[in-house]
Amino acid sequence: MPEHFWLTLILLITGIGFIMYMFHESLRRVLGLEKFPFFSDNHVNDLHKKVDGIVRWILVGGLLIWWFIDAAVSPMRDSGWIAVHYLLFVVIGSLEMLRAFMEWRYGEERKRWILTAGNLAFGVLILAVLFTTDFLGLFR
Repeated sequence: MPEHFWLTLILLITGIGFIMYMFHESLRRVLGLEKFPFFSDNHVNDLHKKVDGIVRWILVGGLLIWWFIDAAVSPMRDSGWIAVHYLLFVVIGSLEMLRAFMEWRYGEERKRWILTAGNLAFGVLILAVLFTTDFLGLFR
């Protein structure tokens, strides 16, 4: 483990969070959209709320099935949670794509879906850069 692992990790997470926040705010201002609470439960309508709940339950079921299969295939190996981030990326991406679709189809602010899709694309770009550059070479 590198000498300043935790400090580097905290600075990396803070920096990426700041960059993503600045991208979000810049795009929001360019599109002329109003702010909404950051950690709010902002569903577009009841259909969006129901489908979002179904996708979240599928996530929990998928995680449990993944864990049981891994435990049955290799009970002595403790690697069941190593690749869970792939499933989490898929589910979070699916939820954001669902949000963008619902905002496009049913939203009151017609440009809100562009903000959601832009944030998703920018997040995927950042993850791709981090994983392909071995987290910018910070943890060697």
